[in-house]
Amino acid sequence: MMGADLQRHVRTGAWAYVYASLEPLPRVLPELGCPELAAILIGVCRQQSEADLISARHGYSDLTTELGHRLGPAQLADLLEEGRNTTVADAARHVIEVIDDLLAGDETSP
Repeated sequence: MMGADLQRHVRTGAWAYVYASLEPLPRVLPELGCPELAAILIGVCRQQSEADLISARHGYSDLTTELGHRLGPAQLADLLEEGRNTTVADAARHVIEVIDDLLAGDETSP
């Protein structure tokens, strides 16, 4: 359901809703095997004017530390920078692809 909602928000240009949909995802993505996407999304979300509030609300500081241990500091820095240079629309499309892939994987699991 989230993928469909996110697609609709991107299609209509409802960027506040797109950001609101993306903001909590970095917390769960590492558990789903997607720590790189989590780091990119943190970078994307840090583009917003209220980035400090969003970071505090979703615990990005602690998560960034965890991701640094998991990915290594150099890769984390590269991914955060990639996120800062990624449009919210492109990030949302990538998330939709990952959601679709994860759901497809669940359908083929026994």
